[in-house]
Amino acid sequence: MKKIISLAIVAVNLVALNFHIKTFSADFTQTINGSKHTQIRYSGTIQAKLPGMIKWSYKKPIQKTVYVNNNQITIIQPLIQQAIVTRINNTLPFFNILKNAKQMSPNQYQSFFNKTKIYLTTDNNKIVSITYHDQLQNKITIIFTHQEQNKPIPKYIFHATIPSNYDLINR
Repeated sequence: MKKIISLAIVAVNLVALNFHIKTFSADFTQTINGSKHTQIRYSGTIQAKLPGMIKWSYKKPIQKTVYVNNNQITIIQPLIQQAIVTRINNTLPFFNILKNAKQMSPNQYQSFFNKTKIYLTTDNNKIVSITYHDQLQNKITIIFTHQEQNKPIPKYIFHATIPSNYDLINR
């Protein structure tokens, strides 16, 4: 759960990077390399919009959708017919994380979030990847393809609809 929340916060902030990005959508592959030589790979799509809206649609290996709407995260998991709604502290400070990323080389940036170094790779002002180590020292790499920046995304996409037959967990 903490990995998903951290990832969601980092991703929301990618729209605030110094490229004047107001919306971002892409396909993604997320790889988690564990400290004991384990690897988990997820794939799906992401859509994000300032000021604090994001939708991660995981397609493989399991389906789930993570919605961030300012200070609320909703995770919908169809396989187990469950939705988790979590309130987080306000997201305003997080937008500065990537907005204030320091350029390390022509296509590399570095920023910090809760003492965690976050590395960004760009190509032609498009975000190609994000890499960081989580609290358990897992290396998280997110690679983006088919990126679109500053194309209109309707707000309704970021509103979670929880089926009435799902278990609802509020945290």
